[in-house]
Amino acid sequence: MVECLVLDMDDTLCPERPFVLVRLAAVARRLEERYGSPIDFERELVACYEADLRTRVFDTVLERAGVQPDKQVIRDLVTLYRSLPVEVEPYADVEPALRLWSRHLPLALITDGHGPTQRAKLACLGLARYFREVVFTHDLGPDGTKPSPAPFRLVRERIGFEGPAVFVGDNPALDFPAPKQLGWTTVRILRPGTKFAAAEADPSSAPDHVIQGLDELRAIDGLKEYLAG
Repeated sequence: MVECLVLDMDDTLCPERPFVLVRLAAVARRLEERYGSPIDFERELVACYEADLRTRVFDTVLERAGVQPDKQVIRDLVTLYRSLPVEVEPYADVEPALRLWSRHLPLALITDGHGPTQRAKLACLGLARYFREVVFTHDLGPDGTKPSPAPFRLVRERIGFEGPAVFVGDNPALDFPAPKQLGWTTVRILRPGTKFAAAEADPSSAPDHVIQGLDELRAIDGLKEYLAG
């Protein structure tokens, strides 16, 4: 049977889009205060988010506005983005699933993103007590974020298992290559309206299962055996 259940956080346990859009709107207002409205700053910021531009977002938007990016301005925008209050709620199916599976096997969480922000997000969700191990890939440096196998190997090492595991995530490009290399069962969760819901998976790392909610984990081989009888 499966020896560990490992999950992603954003768009798996909680929606990411509302969290990000509130912050981008605040950044857009700050840019308009400073530069006026040479472009629709909020629309351009959201476009970068939708395109999964993970670095130099603010530089890129300023360049589109015809403004030479200033390092101090960029630092101020990053600080603003990260300093806003963290308000997130888990999807309705999440806590019942975590409560169920934590009674049967160790649970772990692997999440990309700015470490302090992700820690605050997990605290706001109130779910930390269900996880035996949590890996914030930000702590591992730039070479430790998904799709690197490093955070997955770290979970295996810290929990102390060598056998099969199940990983649940939403991003086909980042979430599944590493656990598939380790021989884990991969499960893609498709939440309505999430950024990667329509993204196609690379055939070489396609998930083993696709689900609509965490309650469907009950039917996954290696997990369903825990509930038999």
